[in-house]
Amino acid sequence: MCRALCRRQLTHTPCALSRPLEDGDIVSIDVSCFLDGHHGDNCRTFYCGNVSDEAKQLVEVTKEALDAAIAICGPGVPYHLIGEKIQSKADQFGYSVIRNYTGHGIGSTFHTLPYILHFASPPYSSMVAGTVATRVCAHARHRNVTVRR
Repeated sequence: MCRALCRRQLTHTPCALSRPLEDGDIVSIDVSCFLDGHHGDNCRTFYCGNVSDEAKQLVEVTKEALDAAIAICGPGVPYHLIGEKIQSKADQFGYSVIRNYTGHGIGSTFHTLPYILHFASPPYSSMVAGTVATRVCAHARHRNVTVRR
């Protein structure tokens, strides 16, 4: 799966970009695997050529939000605190959190509970030791970003 943020379009499809990448684009490559009955899921963001300072800040703030959310994880921690950390960091920089994507549990099933919201929400569940989950942290500078699946 590939997820690419190319100027003002966010896609989350099997590498089905509607145009070639251009200088200044931001690309997140989402790599998934299945080994010995268990799924893995990882993502890394890259710059295509010369990226604007605004685009670099977007990537840096998104990474900081992800790191802040990961730092609080542990048994018994309510999942909604992840969303609060991410939302708080986004708000500091005037970004919005794209709500169409959530983190999710992974294991013998790829998309499974818990689903992890990346925005402030009421409490809904707490972390349990041994749970493996992903986080799909996506921010946007503009509220009119197009989300495509």
